[in-house]
Amino acid sequence: MKFFAEYPSSPNHISVSIEEAEKTNSSHIQFTTWRSTFGAGRIIDQSVLPEITKADGLICDISVPNENVFFEIGFALGQMKPIIPILNTSIQGAG
Repeated sequence: MKFFAEYPSSPNHISVSIEEAEKTNSSHIQFTTWRSTFGAGRIIDQSVLPEITKADGLICDISVPNENVFFEIGFALGQMKPIIPILNTSIQGAG
């Protein structure tokens, strides 16, 4: 299975943790991150949405509100993709 990971770019420790997990993941469930597909000058429709379409599901960090992440969750739900939400409760105001 291959999942696509969505998360806000800040706070920084969220993105660093997920991107390091992508590099060191040895699980049979693989995932790629939005940052590895999102090039300079590209928009969500050109880079992120095709990756969600190709993926078996979506991993998403919802610790802090982020409109892009919410949009991409809705897009994945519209395609009947499974969603794995992540919530870091150590972040003040998470949830």
